[in-house]
Amino acid sequence: MMLWRVSNMGYKDNRFNSSQGMEIVNEIFDLMFVTEGNDPNQLNKVDLKKQVQQYRGNIVNIVNRMRKFVTGYQQVPIAETNSSGVHVCPHCMRRDFIWNWEVTDGGHYSDPNNWNASVTPKTWPSRIVGEGNRHCFPLRYRCNHVTTCNKCKVTWRGHGKSTCPECNSSDVSKVGCLQESYAVHFVREYTMIDNFPQSFGDALGLPEKNRQIIIGRNKTVMGQFTGYELVIPSVPDGKVIETFQDIEKYTPYVKFTYSDKKTGRTKTRNYPVSELNYAISKQNLKVCKMGLMQNGVYYHAGRPNYLRDYSGDPTSECSICGAKDPPTVEEIPSVYYRPRAMRITNPQPLDTEALTPYSFKGKPVYNIFLESTVNKDYKILLPLPMERTLNKIPDKPTPMMLRRGVLNCPNDVGGSIELEDRAEQVKEQLEEAMNKLTAKAQSEYGYGPADQQTSPGFTFLIAEGRSRKAYLDPLSLKWIDESPDCVSYRGMDGSLLASPRTYARWNHIPRYADPNSSHKNYLGPNPQTNIIQDWVKSSNTLANVEEGGVSYHRINRIDVITDEMVGTTTEIWECLTCKGIVQKGSVLDYRVGKGMANPDGTAKGNFPQKVLDAEIAYENKYPKQNALGNPVPTAWGVTTGGQDGKEMLMNPVRRIRID
Repeated sequence: MMLWRVSNMGYKDNRFNSSQGMEIVNEIFDLMFVTEGNDPNQLNKVDLKKQVQQYRGNIVNIVNRMRKFVTGYQQVPIAETNSSGVHVCPHCMRRDFIWNWEVTDGGHYSDPNNWNASVTPKTWPSRIVGEGNRHCFPLRYRCNHVTTCNKCKVTWRGHGKSTCPECNSSDVSKVGCLQESYAVHFVREYTMIDNFPQSFGDALGLPEKNRQIIIGRNKTVMGQFTGYELVIPSVPDGKVIETFQDIEKYTPYVKFTYSDKKTGRTKTRNYPVSELNYAISKQNLKVCKMGLMQNGVYYHAGRPNYLRDYSGDPTSECSICGAKDPPTVEEIPSVYYRPRAMRITNPQPLDTEALTPYSFKGKPVYNIFLESTVNKDYKILLPLPMERTLNKIPDKPTPMMLRRGVLNCPNDVGGSIELEDRAEQVKEQLEEAMNKLTAKAQSEYGYGPADQQTSPGFTFLIAEGRSRKAYLDPLSLKWIDESPDCVSYRGMDGSLLASPRTYARWNHIPRYADPNSSHKNYLGPNPQTNIIQDWVKSSNTLANVEEGGVSYHRINRIDVITDEMVGTTTEIWECLTCKGIVQKGSVLDYRVGKGMANPDGTAKGNFPQKVLDAEIAYENKYPKQNALGNPVPTAWGVTTGGQDGKEMLMNPVRRIRID
């Protein structure tokens, strides 16, 4: 995991006029300049080469000491925001760590080929970092009631307490809209402590170490994976979860069972559904390897000393020699201080200031500010994409229409018309297909107990058709489901329920799991009787993919801006069509000049009349002159990324800028 380090210690702790601040200033001065003889107040003004060598040789130490006057956050690249341990409700914008949410249900999703009949465990087939070689578990979350202290930012379950148990403040926010959402987790075979190793030994041999079964004094065997169960802990109302032990206890986890057939021995390991990469402090352990030099020798040569106190929390300097900075003090990669819960300092719920100007996979990104409870220098700015937190459960089927490889000008109203027409066609086809499917199901199959659980004729799969608990039968070598019924606070009509309802996870189970069954395999919601969908796959009636699409504006890429702090690239495009319209003075004059229209507003050749009419109507909605009274068709300015192109055309004193 990589963090872009923006700051360290703040000026308020090391003011220039304080003893600590003056000490740092003197250190910086001594590192930068060579003094004259024995007088530390006189600079060497003769030997320029020596002065340059002094500065270059100490540049790292100079920077490290200058950083002690800076305050800020370590920013996370968007590419590394998966498994953050932070959720945001898409309905009410509540933000909280995963352990403060109510999980109602979930199940194992082996792969899209077994999307509605997933019992046999498999690792998820993906090359995306954080997904491949892990077990996929989608979970259904409820935005339960919690209370957050606006002063110290502590959160506890329920609305019963109106006074903060930590700071006794009565300034609190009571949130929780009770709506359901879902999140997709990719679980690796790491225990909670495995995700936060505090020694070299803790970080070695994973995950093989978790699969080993001890069968003798000095003998181990590799256990066979023989069972799994999604465990959803129940958190008491009023409970503040802060200790690592409580986090481990109340974070949802999957219990894996490993077995040795010869000895009959078994072993279980609990793997949290999230690595909690930013919900818990993950600060690299610092070590003073040899100590500062004293009388020509290193102070504690050969005896490294870790910069931590008796509780395992970080200290600012070596307790033996007082060293604070590199190269004497080093960070140990992948070994961390004692893990502690972070604090979210954003308002509860999130306000508009948290919204970033960019998106990720078409969804917004929110800046989440996190601070350590024991180390004031450890602060994290997490740009959290909504794609990687909670998602709304759709009320109705959504056609999967993808415009592959196409970027359109926002002013291309003609292209929008074509897309809307296509979308309307797909919608009509979908409604027709649903009606036919419903009629067919009623006459030939009938609905099964797992069907149409999201809305009439439709099921959005989260836990449906996916095992929450299963074991490997030693005789048949088949995986047998032992899951309870599905649970949801969402009614079949999309309504919000005061108490949960339960319904069947399966339409039928195989005869090897139930001798009374006549079926060969597990089957959840049936695509032959109702439309089913998840975030990856859908019934064939929904899989309408539009290749390309029609564009009536010609665009050209002119630049690419890379933001290394966030981990994003921004492409800068210009619309040659909009540019040409502005130069010609109107869209009609532009289309006439291109041979696409007549001066009377009728289209020529193959150019659609409805597109020309839409463009003229669009232009007429905006002023046709700027602030100086000059004729300018302002409709064709592009408004995006915080830049109002239409306003810029109206007001010529403004200059186009790229922020």
